[in-house]
Amino acid sequence: MKKKAIVLRINYFEYYDFAEEHNKIAKSDGQVWMLKLGRKISTHRLDALKDTDGMLVLRSDKKHGGKFFCTTLKDYYIGHPQPGMKYPKYYDELIDLYSYSREVSEEGTWLLVGLIEDMDDSAVDKLVLEKTGEPIKTLLERCSTSCMYAIERED
Repeated sequence: MKKKAIVLRINYFEYYDFAEEHNKIAKSDGQVWMLKLGRKISTHRLDALKDTDGMLVLRSDKKHGGKFFCTTLKDYYIGHPQPGMKYPKYYDELIDLYSYSREVSEEGTWLLVGLIEDMDDSAVDKLVLEKTGEPIKTLLERCSTSCMYAIERED
């Protein structure tokens, strides 16, 4: 069976390092909540990823090296942050700075993830768009889509 993946673009906020800030919490608690603002990710796709032990792949912007990261999706939640959810505190600053109200998070998706690890080039090269088979790496160079559904190409 081909491994499923959801590929998300990530943006760094001010001087905060995305992976580092999330990993501070994941290293101590084993998991951390990550917020994807904007269009919600399909719950059908999220359930499929969880059920098949798929990958959540993250790509930083070009300014921060266009690096690829990988993590596991443990759970998800759509709505306001709940008491007890552990996430990087800069999220509060980001929302306040851009005058977002907490309602914005209702339109986003909270992802409970494990440790965020660097992905090596050979692993990235195996990822192709689910519908067309186009390599994700190539597609991300010419397209600004923030969320893509991929599969791992078999050798």
